Amino acid sequence: MEFEFYLDADKIVIDLEFAPDPLEYTFRVKVQNNRDSDLYFKFVCNVPNWTVESPTNGELGVISAGAVVDKTIKITRSNPGSELTETGTFVLEAYSDSGYTNLVDSAELDVTIDIVDGKTW
Repeated sequence: MEFEFYLDADKIVIDLEFAPDPLEYTFRVKVQNNRDSDLYFKFVCNVPNWTVESPTNGELGVISAGAVVDKTIKITRSNPGSELTETGTFVLEAYSDSGYTNLVDSAELDVTIDIVDGKTW
């Protein structure tokens, strides 16, 4: 399985100036199933303090053999109130079953999330 991303997709910057609590970050992923059978994909956020808000449990659902699908993912965390940098990984997992129990493959992307106060720059 390949995990392709756009230039600088691994660097997220969020401005605190008008940020809500909790903080939200929404992005799109394009998932392609290159296998000859349907697979169930799941997005996992392994960045401390961040959780996947939607889709529920990060479950992207079934993607048919050979299909390419765009999905929207929203991650959240409480507003820290001051600048900080957090690092971790985003993981894309592929399962052969709808119960997400039989892991077939996975790929990960190291990410850095910078929460900044833009008015101080």
